[in-house]
Amino acid sequence: MSNVKHNFKILNITGDNYTTWNNNLTDLACEGHDKILGDNAGMQTSDSQKLAIKKSKVNRIIKHHLDDGLQTEYSNAKDPKILWDKLKARFGHQRKITLPSLMDQWNKLRFQDYKNVVAYNSAMHQIIAQLEFYGVVITEEQKMEKNFFNFPCIPSIVATTI
Repeated sequence: MSNVKHNFKILNITGDNYTTWNNNLTDLACEGHDKILGDNAGMQTSDSQKLAIKKSKVNRIIKHHLDDGLQTEYSNAKDPKILWDKLKARFGHQRKITLPSLMDQWNKLRFQDYKNVVAYNSAMHQIIAQLEFYGVVITEEQKMEKNFFNFPCIPSIVATTI
């Protein structure tokens, strides 16, 4: 049995943190439990007691990281694979919802909305990190373009030097 602590946020009942939660829970693969959640057809069933213990442990870990409402709703799910699939079916669409919102944040990012350069830079890199997490790559050229057109004095300097 593993003594690894699983310290990350629980899955909200709204599912708005599903993507992060899912990525944190897939760390179970590091502990050798990935076959329980994946296609476990190739698992050795010769020792069914060991398999039952592994399934029970994974099920406990998943349920421990669910909101109280979700724990109640899925309390009858005994097989972690079935529980995992039900949660994926319910919340797996979060990427489709979050990505347009992040793109909107990127497009509306303006230096004037922040008190100083540090706050603006921090917000910009946070949005970029989230976009990269979803597979959208923001190039250095795009970052520079965003900065040039956001700072009030820079476009006029660039325009006069060109």
